[in-house]
Amino acid sequence: MTTVRVILQRCARGICSNKGRYSANQVLLFCILTLSLWTPFLGPALRHPAVYIRHKSVKNIYLAFVDPLMHTAEQWGIDTVFPLLRESFLHATGLIQHPEWEDTFYHCEQRSYEPAAALAESVPSPVLQEAVAVSPPGVAVNDSVAERKTTAPARVFSRTALRILMCGDSQMRYLTGGALQVLGTSSHVQIQEVTVSSSGFVRTDYYHWPRKFLALLDTHTQQEPYAAVIMAFGMNDYQNFYDADGSLCVTKTARWERAYEQKMRACLNIILHTVPKVYLLGMPETRNKQLNEKLVYIEHVQKKVVAQYDPQRVRYYSLKPIVPGVHGTYASAIRDTHGRWVHVMHKDGIHYTIEGGAYVMETLLPLILADLERSRHGYMRSSLGSHELPATKGMERARHASTQT
Repeated sequence: MTTVRVILQRCARGICSNKGRYSANQVLLFCILTLSLWTPFLGPALRHPAVYIRHKSVKNIYLAFVDPLMHTAEQWGIDTVFPLLRESFLHATGLIQHPEWEDTFYHCEQRSYEPAAALAESVPSPVLQEAVAVSPPGVAVNDSVAERKTTAPARVFSRTALRILMCGDSQMRYLTGGALQVLGTSSHVQIQEVTVSSSGFVRTDYYHWPRKFLALLDTHTQQEPYAAVIMAFGMNDYQNFYDADGSLCVTKTARWERAYEQKMRACLNIILHTVPKVYLLGMPETRNKQLNEKLVYIEHVQKKVVAQYDPQRVRYYSLKPIVPGVHGTYASAIRDTHGRWVHVMHKDGIHYTIEGGAYVMETLLPLILADLERSRHGYMRSSLGSHELPATKGMERARHASTQT
């Protein structure tokens, strides 16, 4: 403390002699002091940037630097200061009762984890209000929405890589981070993420996902095609909305379900026109009981739509058999196969953590990748549970999850 006080006194004298102006060294010193004082308060969040560091050596250096800080913060208990302040604010303002409110990020248009050269083309924002015409399930889209895709050439997948598009609301942000953590840096799987907070199938006036899918798939027409699309929507879909005719659709009514199914099929039909596989992920178990009831209803409607499609092309995976698992009640932390506690849920009780996303994807990725490999070699079957899966840490949970979907 004496050393810090001496440094601050010298800085103060330097400021006075400089007539109130800061020198470059003083600015650098203040930045270092600020980082040193505030970094311990971040706690486990310090590890999150490591997910996006592709170079293994750089990642190890970063983790070696932040792990001691994180453990020190946990020992002193200062890593809980910001989460407690945040939770108090949400309770005081009433936002805790409005799960559609997102505090993590807004309008995350597109994030990709492929080499930069593969993403030279930009993707236009699809925030439009036009309604999208919907074709019956199993029939290719042939109206104005997909007029440029009716003559798409036949595509052959490469034997060296699998390109997967992961898209959805803010929940998918953490699932994608978890998938990248599971895959590591040497995987043959290339993942592209497109996540938009507070979006879903319902509010196309807020974010028009059918237009986004058209733009994404059209942008990559001359490149290696996607092997699959993994989708996670529904967290923000339990709300009334106006359909294309201007009629109000109220939740838990036949009109609402018909309109919701139309919107969902619009996205699926566009994707299936160029992508052979679509995997939809179910709703999480949250701490909010009222929200859970709404999400159960959304999952029920989504499963009805998926049942209308060929199971070889569209598959639905429930996440609750994985988190919280067989106990069926909300849990913020779960023991993994090694007996270690994994914090799977954020403090808000709604979103997964990056570690929680990795815990989920340890189970799902073996299922999805095994299914894709069989499809690429011409062995498409309707059941995943009866097949050998790649050896991964989540293999036993994967077998259990396949019986629940």
